[in-house]
Amino acid sequence: MSGQTAHNMTAKHGLLAESHTIYVTDPQRELLEGPKATVMICTAVATMVALMIFSPTLARPASAHYVATDASTSAPLKVQPVHYGRQVGAVVQPHAWMAAGKALDSEHLGPVSQRNVPVVPSSQVPARTHATSLPATAGAGAALFFAVFLLKSVKKWLKMPKKEPDVDPYEELHAVQDEIVEQLHKQAEADLVFNPSSTVYHLESDGVCMRMPGKDGDWELQPWRGPKYCALDCGEDSFVLTSRFIGVADGVGGWRDEGVDPAIFANQMMANIKTLVDGQENVRVLNAVEGADEFRDHPAMLMHQAYAKLVLNNEVDFGSATCCVAHLTQDGILQVCNLGDSGLLLIRNGECVYRAETNTYSFNAPYQLEVPFKSYNTVVSESVIDHLQVQEGDTIVLASDGLYDNLFEDDIARICEEWKDKSVHDLATYLKTQAAIIGADEEANTPFEEMCKKAKYEWSGGKADDITVVVSRVTTAEK
Repeated sequence: MSGQTAHNMTAKHGLLAESHTIYVTDPQRELLEGPKATVMICTAVATMVALMIFSPTLARPASAHYVATDASTSAPLKVQPVHYGRQVGAVVQPHAWMAAGKALDSEHLGPVSQRNVPVVPSSQVPARTHATSLPATAGAGAALFFAVFLLKSVKKWLKMPKKEPDVDPYEELHAVQDEIVEQLHKQAEADLVFNPSSTVYHLESDGVCMRMPGKDGDWELQPWRGPKYCALDCGEDSFVLTSRFIGVADGVGGWRDEGVDPAIFANQMMANIKTLVDGQENVRVLNAVEGADEFRDHPAMLMHQAYAKLVLNNEVDFGSATCCVAHLTQDGILQVCNLGDSGLLLIRNGECVYRAETNTYSFNAPYQLEVPFKSYNTVVSESVIDHLQVQEGDTIVLASDGLYDNLFEDDIARICEEWKDKSVHDLATYLKTQAAIIGADEEANTPFEEMCKKAKYEWSGGKADDITVVVSRVTTAEK
């Protein structure tokens, strides 16, 4: 998938940096805090040493101030304080001389009037001057440099995210499950407006995918997809399909910068959903809450259970992905759960009658499920959940953003109508091919280019990316 943490766009026709918001984990934070603390301590020590070595006027007190008084005038007089062999001019007030004189008398230095110090009226005092040496100047500059550096280090340290307190993933995920059940109960009340059907609905589905040309990465066989799809190279995407369920996951490319293969998380999410759909109860790691059983096959519950299995069984150490899953019930209700910027279109008679809403943190930074799990992570209860009634002959297009960034909805709907007599495999393949061609065209008008303009980024043409397309047609049979 394409996205970015800081919207780091390249040149006009360059490839968009592929990354997303990645939260600082505990091991990463420890690596950051250690050097910061060391730098701050060393900077403070270096600053003090610089002050002591290079700027003695600031670091050491004068050894003595010889003070003279003049009873005949109250004007300021010139005094010559002795400071480690260097003479530094100073002008003081008479009351200060007297105070200093008393201090010196107390040290048995003799009466002030008997000290052998010349007394010069202020009218004869030359302009005030300060002797400055090269080491003192260098010391002041070094001290200023270290002080600025220390200030910047402190500011960065204060802005760094504070360490997240330990959380119990099981308890957190169980609470999310409660939220999902509550949402689905409300959705069930809204479904009462749908007319009951006397027919049984099915999905005729097929899926295709491709790695973005020129993208590095390891390809691995995915046996859980079945013999027809296990050898497909989807890059950092993944998909699952059965007779009633379809799903797409899009791995977040930014993890490559951390040395993590984004495809691992995406494939594991889809593999877990396939396992849950196949009815293997032992993979459900969360105890069912009250009312959860009636929603066990809902895409939101499947997505959450798949994510919980991944987290609680430590199946993946690092990674994240967007995810979209749909389920067609026997009575013709299409249940959709979408988290991120993958999406689903429902095409009817050559028109797009529904598109799953996307949700993003900011431009090109979609919501995503992530590990390691933290309390601030995005969870399935924040996804978009929709129910809609389908008709026989409807076409469903479920795809990663590699398709939707390059083809407009109207173009997809037109292609689906033109290819309605073709197989779903041929239609999916054609959509994927068209998206790849436009993705390499720097002059094409694309949805991604329009999104960039709205976000005030410069971009021209299509956007190369991994592309995954699952196409389903709704068919019926009498009960």
